[in-house]
Parts: sequence; C-alpha cells; structure tokens
Amino acid sequence: MKIPLILLIAGVALLLCQGCANPPSASGPPESFDGTKSHFARFGTNRVHYLTAGNGQPVIVFVHGWSCNATFWQEQVPAFADKARLILIDLIGHGQSDKPEAYYSMDFLASSVLAVLSQEHVSRAILVGHSMGVAVICRVHAQAAGKSRWHGGSGRILAHTHVATGSVRKIHCPVSADGLPRACEAIY
Repeated sequence: MKIPLILLIAGVALLLCQGCANPPSASGPPESFDGTKSHFARFGTNRVHYLTAGNGQPVIVFVHGWSCNATFWQEQVPAFADKARLILIDLIGHGQSDKPEAYYSMDFLASSVLAVLSQEHVSRAILVGHSMGVAVICRVHAQAAGKSRWHGGSGRILAHTHVATGSVRKIHCPVSADGLPRACEAIY
C-alpha cells in the first residue's frame, strides 16, 4: 500500500516543526556548574546571563575576556564562595546571553554588566577581569560614576591579562574613585 505523497510530506514537516519548536536548551534552566545558580537580567530587549554563588560581603564580580563566558571562572567559585557573594557574568554576545546585532563597544558590554548589578541590587563590588574584561570594568566605572556609591568609595581592579609576548601579567590595584580613571589609563 502506497502512502500518498502529500501525507508523507505533511508527516515530515510536522516532525521537523516539532523539533524546531522545542530546542534542547529550552526544555530546562540554563546550565550552571557546581555551586552556582543561573539567572538572566534584562538589558533593553536582550537578556544577560549570569551565575551566582556564595553570599554576604564583599561582592566579587567576574568579567571574562573576548569570546569566553562565565565558565572561564569556574575554578574561582570553590576558592571564594565561602568568603563572598560571587557574580559571574556572560557578557552580552557571549555564552548564554543574547547575541543581538549591535556594535559591541566596551560601553555596550559595560552596560550589560551594569544591568546585572542593578538586578542584583549591587552598589559596591570588587570587579575581576580577564583580558578584555578589564577594559569593560574600566567602562563600568565610567558609566556608574555619580550614579551610585561606586563613585564615592574605593574599589579594586584585579586584572589577569595577556600581553603581546603571550606572557601573563597580574595587576592588583586598590584605587580610590578619583584614581580609577588613571589606573585604567595605565592598563590600557
């Protein structure tokens, strides 16, 4: 018995549509790793993914480098989760965050970090960056100046950046709010 061609085409189309409507990632919460909880913050019409762990003070915010994601910081979670509240951000355009067609300037990326900090009600934090994440941190400070306690207090930049030779340079510079722009200029 031959199946009419139209029924065969309809059956295949139905199966394809069902698969497209239910991608594997939509069936449950976003992936996280041990000790973290997954969240999304609104950034305009986009969503910024981030992970949290630990609690209390201080708040440590981890900002990854170009083409990385929050899992870059996976090894830091066990080291700090019992000492601080941790926020590990997937910058907009990276990881599980939305990837809009946009100009990905440092200010655009910094605004996505500020969206997460706003949702988490964070007004003071230690910002830790890797590679491009350090430039993003500098723009976070510039955008937040005068809008919260970021401007009035002291902060820290912790950077782990690759230099042209391929070696690694570690920077730890506690700075006052007035000195942060100078510290950012010295780094970049």
